[in-house]
Amino acid sequence: MAWPCSEAKLKASDQMTFGQIADAALSRVLQEGGNSRRIDVVFDVYNEISIKSAERERREEGESVSYKNLTARQKIKQFRNFLRNGQNKNSLIKFFNDYWRKPQSREKLANKELYTTCGTKCYKLTSDTVQEVIELSSG
Repeated sequence: MAWPCSEAKLKASDQMTFGQIADAALSRVLQEGGNSRRIDVVFDVYNEISIKSAERERREEGESVSYKNLTARQKIKQFRNFLRNGQNKNSLIKFFNDYWRKPQSREKLANKELYTTCGTKCYKLTSDTVQEVIELSSG
């Protein structure tokens, strides 16, 4: 089942922290996963050089703020504008992956396995472990 991630689906509002957004996203993933033992979250990859890059640049005109190192307590203003920037999307995906690998996020998995992508890598998360799944890498 595909679930497109967007600010509307996440119910993210301005002034939420990135940690709150990551928690909300994980809760939504687990809710959508229902009774499934395994849940796969495959994020898009936003390459700087690609066929789509010209269109992305056109859409991003006027946007000057690019975030690279997100922190859990950092608040986001204008989440919709934040998501218009491909670099910001990459930073958010990396943040989600890093945040979800922490013990306090993994304990929410209970008996589920969460497979998540970050760039070309894939990780398997359980309540007890985190491991890279080499055979599911795309690079």
